[in-house]
Amino acid sequence: MGCATAQNITFFIIARIIGGVGVGMAILVAPMYIAEIAPKNLRGLLVTFNQLNIVLGISIAYFSNYFILKNVTAPDMNWRWMLGIGLFQPDCISFCFL
Repeated sequence: MGCATAQNITFFIIARIIGGVGVGMAILVAPMYIAEIAPKNLRGLLVTFNQLNIVLGISIAYFSNYFILKNVTAPDMNWRWMLGIGLFQPDCISFCFL
């Protein structure tokens, strides 16, 4: 959200660094936690499922960015939508699980 609402380049860079560190930690820690806590017979399946979710999330991001690029005509606003849509995708997924 910080990247989409950035008013200057300094705030944008700081928000990107914080977001990158958060995503990097999540991608590193989640498989390790799953591997440690999962039963021996399900460990590979659960770690594979985690990797599949990461790939699925990246694919959804690419397709949503393509959709935004084709439908938002203002070039100074489409990058903000591309960065800000990341706030709504987890909310939609959480709503689907209710």
